[in-house]
Amino acid sequence: MSFKKILFICSLILFNAQIQAQLTTLSASGMTPQLLVQNNLVGTGVTVSNVKFNGSLSTISCNAIGTFSTSGPTNLGLTHGLIMCSGHVSVAQGPNNAQGMSAISGCTTIADPQLQAIATGTIYDCATLEFDFIPLSDTIKFRYVFASEEYPEFVNQSVNDVFGFFITGMNPTGPNYVNKNIALIPGTNTVVCINNVNNGYFPGCPTNQTTGICTNCNYYVNNCGGTAIQYDGFTTVLTAWALVIPCTSYHLKMAIADVQDPVWDSGVFFEANSFSSPLIAVDTTFSLPTASTHDAIEGCNNIILTFKLPYPAPYPKNIQIKSVSGTATNGVDYPLLPNMLIIPTGSDSVQLVIAPIWDHIPEPTETIVIVYQEINSCYPDTLRFNILNYDSLTAVAYGDTTLCYNTTPLSVVAQHGITPYQYNWSNGAGNTAIVNPTFNATTQYNITVKDACLKTVKDSVLVTVFCDFARAGPDTTICLGGSANLHASIDTNVHHIIGT
Repeated sequence: MSFKKILFICSLILFNAQIQAQLTTLSASGMTPQLLVQNNLVGTGVTVSNVKFNGSLSTISCNAIGTFSTSGPTNLGLTHGLIMCSGHVSVAQGPNNAQGMSAISGCTTIADPQLQAIATGTIYDCATLEFDFIPLSDTIKFRYVFASEEYPEFVNQSVNDVFGFFITGMNPTGPNYVNKNIALIPGTNTVVCINNVNNGYFPGCPTNQTTGICTNCNYYVNNCGGTAIQYDGFTTVLTAWALVIPCTSYHLKMAIADVQDPVWDSGVFFEANSFSSPLIAVDTTFSLPTASTHDAIEGCNNIILTFKLPYPAPYPKNIQIKSVSGTATNGVDYPLLPNMLIIPTGSDSVQLVIAPIWDHIPEPTETIVIVYQEINSCYPDTLRFNILNYDSLTAVAYGDTTLCYNTTPLSVVAQHGITPYQYNWSNGAGNTAIVNPTFNATTQYNITVKDACLKTVKDSVLVTVFCDFARAGPDTTICLGGSANLHASIDTNVHHIIGT
């Protein structure tokens, strides 16, 4: 009996003694392929149909495909999604306590010519998931991790478990795709497999594999001794993608198999809802959100439109402004909008600022309607906004008076502009419309009112302190017809104005 077969038997014994790990799997047995893919793989901008597992539309009856989830952080890089294996999905569950783990999936044996063409030997335990899809934009993508128990003992050996994602359909940049494998090392045409992504050959499963020969090892994760996942090694999170023609039907097949023998399983983890044809999203913000988070305002609140991709553009993305309408006039009520926006290569967004012009003309609320479409996408989309008129802010201060060393209320009435208002009284009287200062001398109080559009107006109040009065002398008593001397005098106080 070979060394590998002995390890396989030991693995089965250890498999039955595994403890609950941070990663759990659930077989899709009893579920239809369509429901499995729709609920666990499909994201935005794409529709799928005719979903088959191992060539059948019928309910899945074996355990090579299912779902996974994590109860806490792991080194997998994905938290939940769909898993497909060359054995039982439960093999993926950690910890990594077996040198080589396998478990029978119970699937009917099938052949796959695409996998066989890229394999280094006879394939076993093949599992395939395939479907038709229609993308809404010019790119299709999904995120995945390839993992295997063949790491690291069989790196660059005759055993090289294989998988692939094969697309068929129209290629917008060249000959049509015919089972084109898009499971590639980033930036290359090299397929992802054990011999192409590793840190060299090692006997056993050492936790330290720093001395191996690096083959794209920046995409490799050594999981020897890992607590969450059983597989000895796996790739970092990779993205498979292809250029497509929107609103055109394509076919995709995802497949995995053992090579050379049917033991020591491999698996592919697919991120939940990552199979998508991502459309450009538009994020709307305003330059002065304190004025309004829903409407633009003349001379005050600009609309900031951010056209954003979920990933950096692999090539320039063109967005056509197909039409601009509404009761507001393009180029009059706001600066003329461009006909085209471009997200540059390597960037994920571009901004368009719409700055309504304050024309000092009283008018009702105006509207702006923008129809835009990403070049090579199926359908246009529409944005609608209101532009509010700006009435000039006014403020009138009240409280001019004359008094003698006393307290008197001062107030200001602000109108128009955009609330909320801010009040700034001179001499530190406070941020309020009404103040009650005490006056010891004649004082001029200045008031500045600022609205949410940062427009300001000023007014002032003069309070005069005046305490002069006349004295007629002391009271006296005389007889009828008599006379008295009265002595009048004036008390004079010196006054001055305290300004700001």
